[in-house]
Amino acid sequence: MVVCRDLDNISRDPDNVLTVGTFDGVHVGHRFIIQNLLEAAKRSKGIPTLVTFHPHPQLVLARKDKPVIGLLISLEQKINILRELGIEKLVVIPFTRQFAQLSSVEYVKKILDERIGFKGIVIGYDHAFGRDRQGSVHTMRQIASEKGFFIKHVEPFKINGDIVSSTFIRKLLLAGEIEKANRCLARPYSLEAKVVRGAGRGKSIGFPTANLELLNSHMLVPGRGVYAVKIELDGSLYTGMANIGVRPTFNGAHETIEIHLIDFDANIYSKSIEVFFHHRLRSEKKFSSVDELIQQLHNDKNRTADLFNQAHQNQVELE
Repeated sequence: MVVCRDLDNISRDPDNVLTVGTFDGVHVGHRFIIQNLLEAAKRSKGIPTLVTFHPHPQLVLARKDKPVIGLLISLEQKINILRELGIEKLVVIPFTRQFAQLSSVEYVKKILDERIGFKGIVIGYDHAFGRDRQGSVHTMRQIASEKGFFIKHVEPFKINGDIVSSTFIRKLLLAGEIEKANRCLARPYSLEAKVVRGAGRGKSIGFPTANLELLNSHMLVPGRGVYAVKIELDGSLYTGMANIGVRPTFNGAHETIEIHLIDFDANIYSKSIEVFFHHRLRSEKKFSSVDELIQQLHNDKNRTADLFNQAHQNQVELE
């Protein structure tokens, strides 16, 4: 896959067949659009090309009176997934406030047509573009009648009646509905982080934990609770538990992300890891004693092992 990150140096190609969007999460709805893009490009003998933006437009245009959006994927993760899905050309447009002032017509004609070039475009059911998101499929059709490119308008992708969108997935993650969110993402939700020093309480009760600092502070952190996770460390996968919360049993005040690697004994301070969230075990709770907490942690550990063993058995049966 060719990745273009600078519009000034891009080579215009009229054989591109485009789809455009932020593609935050590259979820199953996005994958449905990409499938339609690949089919349209094949039929028209074009180049399946995806145009996206970085940073996320809502980060650039964020208002002080509204919460900052939580991202579902980093740019590099997005690039890797799009490569796997068969995109041949990726154009990453640097998103700025100045760029956001382009009208919908200027955006299509000056950026998509004159700079990137295309003969067809595949757009999602709710695609909006240009200043204040004024452009719509109707706008695109008007320009297409003038320029002669084709348009494929893709219907929404649903799971159990719910339209899958990045906004919908964010709500699921914040509510701790990790398994449902993962079905929408077609992958386990993950966070990339660096291991930093904590208070060391976990080690004193037989459950040493690693405190995490996100590599991208804009990533969405799932709702508070305890999760069964897989941890990628130095190219290997380990089983563990993640706790997101304020550690109420110890009267904590600040939210932290901690992980406990099961059957693992090594110093990983300052290491970079990726945590994959698979199951939510329980909500955050303040225990009446440390002994009660320890017993619950043993229960959490056993349930984590059971969940991953069952998932492995199910996979073996499918194969």
